[in-house]
Amino acid sequence: MSFAGESVTGNIGFSGMKLELLKADGKSYFKADKEFFQSSGAPAEAMEMIGDKWVLIDPNNQSFGEIGDFVDKKEFFDDLLDPDGKVTKGKEKKVNGVDCVALKSDNGTFYFGKKDGRPISLVTTDDGEGALDFSYSKVGTVEAPSSDEVIDLATLGQ
Repeated sequence: MSFAGESVTGNIGFSGMKLELLKADGKSYFKADKEFFQSSGAPAEAMEMIGDKWVLIDPNNQSFGEIGDFVDKKEFFDDLLDPDGKVTKGKEKKVNGVDCVALKSDNGTFYFGKKDGRPISLVTTDDGEGALDFSYSKVGTVEAPSSDEVIDLATLGQ
């Protein structure tokens, strides 16, 4: 995820599925592959209407509202930095070229830079495949998609 002021862009992947996320002009959107919509029980005709359009995120939508938490910087980091269970200090090591302190919890192992305490990586699996890496490059703001590129699920079928 790239956070630039009030705009956000990024990708998340889970269970072999991928979501593209975007927040601009106060609205949040996502794009997903067919497998994502199938796993959520969307009917074929809805998937056809959505196609490759951006879906407007309604935070009150029971099926997709939580996706908006990923593009809300405060919500994203509050959830991420709230560990499950007991936290213990892990073995210090270099991660992505940065000397890190490790904190372990039921969520996985979170690596923080020894110099500045910035999050570097959250590794959620023993094999290291499930990881969320952080970088601190400057990114530009993003623009909202045009109205013909967006579908509002609340208006589907009306």
